[in-house]
Amino acid sequence: MFEKVNTGGVALSVFELMTATYAAEGYNLRDDWFGSSLRQVASRQKRLAQEPLLQVLIGDADMNVILNSHFIPADPLRADDFAAFYQARKQNLLGLIEKAMGKQAVAVAMLEEEAEAEMAGIDEDS
Repeated sequence: MFEKVNTGGVALSVFELMTATYAAEGYNLRDDWFGSSLRQVASRQKRLAQEPLLQVLIGDADMNVILNSHFIPADPLRADDFAAFYQARKQNLLGLIEKAMGKQAVAVAMLEEEAEAEMAGIDEDS
């Protein structure tokens, strides 16, 4: 996902990206989710939390076991720290690749421009 999607080049948060994704005239995602007494919008989050079908059926410890079995780090996920989650997930997957290959793998960072150029080259070769 690109963190710069606006013409001003301002870095956007995950919530701002979601808001931009679901943008519609007269619709405010933050108001819809959290509610707004100023704009008289009820909180969808509070309403959904009361739905019996959406109640938590599994405890945190059991859910952590499931997440870990999929190489998903629970702590940064629960802390809503996307950058830490992404780095930990990348390291977990790299470890899985190394185990399958039986040797050390090297993660290579690629600049967005280089990735786009590489993808353009793949498209031209196809």
